Order: sequence, then C-alpha cells, then structure tokens
Amino acid sequence: MDLSMPVMSGLDCLRELNKRQSISSINVLVLTMHNEQQYIKEVMLLGAKGCLRKDTLDTELFKALRTLAEGRRYLAENDANSLLDSLMYIPPKKESLSSREEEVLNYIVRGYSLSDIAQKLCLSVKTISTYKTRIMTKLNCKQNSDLVNYALKNNILDKY
Repeated sequence: MDLSMPVMSGLDCLRELNKRQSISSINVLVLTMHNEQQYIKEVMLLGAKGCLRKDTLDTELFKALRTLAEGRRYLAENDANSLLDSLMYIPPKKESLSSREEEVLNYIVRGYSLSDIAQKLCLSVKTISTYKTRIMTKLNCKQNSDLVNYALKNNILDKY
C-alpha cells in the first residue's frame, strides 16, 4: 500500500481496514516517499506489518515481502534503529526554552514555514532562523520530527 494514494491516503485506508475487520489478518506492507519517524510509527500502530521507502532496492523489497509472508513484521534497518532511538529519547526539561522560543517551536511543529512565522511574529526570517537554531541546539534535536516529539511530550502545543 502507498501512503500517498489519490482517493484515500494510506493512513485513512489502514484506519478503514481496522474499522471493517481485524487488520491483523492482513499482511500490509506500506511503501512511502516520507522518511519521518511519525509516519513509520503511525502505520505500524495502525496495524501495517511493515514499512519501506519507495527508493528501497528490489532486494530489500523482496526481503520485506518474504518476512511478511512468514508472518513477521519488517522495517529497514535504518528505520528500525531510528524508531528505537525515538523511543529512547529523553527530552530535556522544558524550562530550558524561553517563552519566545516555545512560541516559535509551536509554529514550527504545526508546520509553518520560517517566513510565515516571521510574518506572524513581526520579526525577520533571519531572527526566526536563529531561534530555530537555538531551539534545536538546546533540545539536542537534529530534525523537525524531534521537535514534534519534544512538543508532544512536554505539552507545548496545549499552551497555544
């Protein structure tokens, strides 16, 4: 199954399968162009048996299909390690962010671009970029999905 299908997204399709029958009886392998951990987590929680990126080599795809046919789950090694790392992530105390940094973080995790945030806060894009760099450094985050994990675990989104 593709996550980006034209009529119904793969996530919606998995939800629908869960409503109609036990998805555990179906071996669903999700193919996606997305590499964010949140997609991997969500498809696995929704009952998919595996998840691969579309740019995966054929040998990896066949390995995944054989693994599912044997009744086991499958994730590429990098994705499995990334998922495990995210489960082991212990966020720093939220007091380490200023209120303005929390405000910028809130906009970032809600998907606003740096220029949109700058416009909303009447600041320059360079200033917002500096805030983002500080936030990433303070929280020891490498990508936006790490920021989302932090915001969710520390109820940052509930404040705004």
